[in-house]
Amino acid sequence: KEGQRQAKVAGVHLARHALRKPLRFSRSLKKFLAYLRWVKYLLPIIATSNKFLQNFLDLLKKMKQKRQAFLARRIRRRMLREKSDEELREWAALRMQKIWRAKQALKYANALKLLQCNREMMAARKLQDRFRNKLHLARERIAKKKQELAALQKKQKEMEMKAT
Repeated sequence: KEGQRQAKVAGVHLARHALRKPLRFSRSLKKFLAYLRWVKYLLPIIATSNKFLQNFLDLLKKMKQKRQAFLARRIRRRMLREKSDEELREWAALRMQKIWRAKQALKYANALKLLQCNREMMAARKLQDRFRNKLHLARERIAKKKQELAALQKKQKEMEMKAT
């Protein structure tokens, strides 16, 4: 409501200005439209440059990640070269167990998510069924009331016919 009132006041002020000083209003309107045109042309350019900047920043981030991965891989290789055969076997076994457990945990989490989703779907279906059942009963009641009304109206007409 406050915004509507302010817009109304501004519109009245603008109309007054246009009627009292038409030349000045015309010049200011032309200036405003010129600025609006500049904004119209410049906004897509600015948006494109922002997109270019974002893409460039993403590229820099990926290059940094690639470099860090390369350095981590080099460090792991150096560590693995320094280990004995027994330590390598143990490390490999632990690594395999770790990967297996992670895979199992992911399967379990996905199954749990699916069950929860199914519960929500079942609850929604139950609510929907109840709602549709109530709607069906209400429509039946309305149809029955309409029939009763039609029968009463018919009786009333018959009574009026007999009375005349």
